[in-house]
Amino acid sequence: MSERPSFYQNTLDLPQINPSTLQSTLEGLSKAVLNGVDIIEAGDPPSEQYDGRGIFSGGLGIALAYLRLAQQVPSLGKSSISAEAFYSLASARIPGFGPNLVLNIGGLSPLSSKSPIAAVVLRILHKAATGKAGTISEDDFTCLNHAVTLSLTHGPTAFYHGHNLGADEVLFGRAGLLWALLNIRARISEFPPTQQELLLPALERIPDILSVIIDSGRDGSAEYIKKNGEKDSLPLMWTWMQGHYGVGWAHGLAGIIPILLACQQEELTPPSTNYLPEIGQTITALCRICIAQNGHLPTSIPPRSSSSSRKSPLVQICHGAPAILGLLGCAMKCPNLSLNHWTPEWDDAARLATNRVWEEGLLSKGGSLCHGIAGNAWPLLLLHDVYEYNTDILTKARDNYATRTSASEVPNPNPTLTGDHFLSRALAMLLHSRETQPYNQSPETGSSGHEYRMPDHPYCFFEGLAGTVCAWAETCAVIQVRLRRLEGGEGGGGLGLQGDAVLQKCMEQQLGFPFLGGNGVPGVL
Repeated sequence: MSERPSFYQNTLDLPQINPSTLQSTLEGLSKAVLNGVDIIEAGDPPSEQYDGRGIFSGGLGIALAYLRLAQQVPSLGKSSISAEAFYSLASARIPGFGPNLVLNIGGLSPLSSKSPIAAVVLRILHKAATGKAGTISEDDFTCLNHAVTLSLTHGPTAFYHGHNLGADEVLFGRAGLLWALLNIRARISEFPPTQQELLLPALERIPDILSVIIDSGRDGSAEYIKKNGEKDSLPLMWTWMQGHYGVGWAHGLAGIIPILLACQQEELTPPSTNYLPEIGQTITALCRICIAQNGHLPTSIPPRSSSSSRKSPLVQICHGAPAILGLLGCAMKCPNLSLNHWTPEWDDAARLATNRVWEEGLLSKGGSLCHGIAGNAWPLLLLHDVYEYNTDILTKARDNYATRTSASEVPNPNPTLTGDHFLSRALAMLLHSRETQPYNQSPETGSSGHEYRMPDHPYCFFEGLAGTVCAWAETCAVIQVRLRRLEGGEGGGGLGLQGDAVLQKCMEQQLGFPFLGGNGVPGVL
């Protein structure tokens, strides 16, 4: 067999965004969700023994998928299994206690492996969602508090996995832990008073963790400028590997910043300082780098030597153009940030990066979230919401930009940047991801003729089918909102987004990209 290319030429048809197409897509993806769950259960049944891995590639990631699906049952149609059934499937994969693993720096994020924190966080969220928060062990709260304390004892880097690595990223570091705390806080009302008191020591440190992450970004920027000069510097830069600053989702600022923006407004603008200007300037600076590379994103600043040997830049959420789309999808949903710090480069980067994802996003690696088709398409759903439902904020943001820069005229929105532009591309790619393994168990029969490789962990969350199933379910939720809007005309029955109770319930089904966000803090990571 000839060697697979890194990506296949995209010859997919763009679907029309109308009620008929949306309804048929909804039905097709709802069916795919249920079929996908059956395939996961058959291919990777729950084990009585914990596999020692975190959410990223272990059985706990499948449990997280089921927790998300339980909340999205109303979006999946009448044929869906019940929320209670999904909670039961999740329970079968979450250890009842432990595991007996040492908590170390480099294992503070629930995504990472060989750490107890993933099981602890999922136990807490599962029991809160199922009305059993009163049964959470004090050992779990102790472990969570220990993780918070440990996260505040080290600097921008730490020695783990045999190297001196960044300690703030989503995959292993403080940002992943912060996202877990924000999700637990979102469910605080579901805990009885005694458990709330046990949680408070950890939750009260959220502003401290936020501050430390910001300070690390400032230190990284200063260190970069000292070694490399001002060129390509950003106001906030977080170390990935020694001398290299990550910009993608897994190891860099495109994953860290959305989690910072998910904090409460008063936490982002404390009396002593306002973090939003630095965040906004960092996003604009990254957009300029993206624009200079015609929509691509480097894996790091400065580029690593391994990047120069590739035939084409990476296009995947962990490293590449989809990461900046996810970042912009979150940033432009933050009113205070957009209204005061939006620049035209945000639109330009969104347009160019979307082009790169559409043209180069059918990765031969398959359909996964981290480095696959579903992960590439999902940020387009966030941008659909931005350009479909947040137009008033964007219009005001453009007016404010013209005022603060003394521009002679207000920047006109690019006519190609519409909700339909992003949604049509997302739907085409997500429907196509059904042809990838292990969902398509006879890859040679795919209608496109493309042969996608089997993932290293075929059924897991970020590398396998569990995450792809969640992308399909999220798409169903997005379609339900859009259908509701189309039923009532542009104003959603004349009530608008805020006045339509049915539409609001549909919106609550959108949980956002896991460990990135985009739709607030859903309480289920």
